Amino acid sequence: MTFRVGQKVVCILNQPWRPQRDLVQMPFYNGVYTIAEIRVRGEEVGLRFFEIQNPPTRITDTGQISEPCFDAKQFRPIVSRKTDISALKALLVPGAKIRETA
Repeated sequence: MTFRVGQKVVCILNQPWRPQRDLVQMPFYNGVYTIAEIRVRGEEVGLRFFEIQNPPTRITDTGQISEPCFDAKQFRPIVSRKTDISALKALLVPGAKIRETA
């Protein structure tokens, strides 16, 4: 699945997150978040969000200090669909026939 910064995603993890000592805020099931950063390390993809702020912590294998990310596998992109209002516009035209669907 491809993600991009600024994209809206929804949390699909329907169980408690594995506790991590430095995390103050965690995503919740069906919560909608905006991607602020994407980190790729090998096969793992981590997401950080504008709506969740946690203090920076030391990443054990690299030694870097950074705000923790969340596993991208626990999120899916929100698909927005364009609204088709052509049927409603037809109601405004006097004498127009409305197509019925069965």
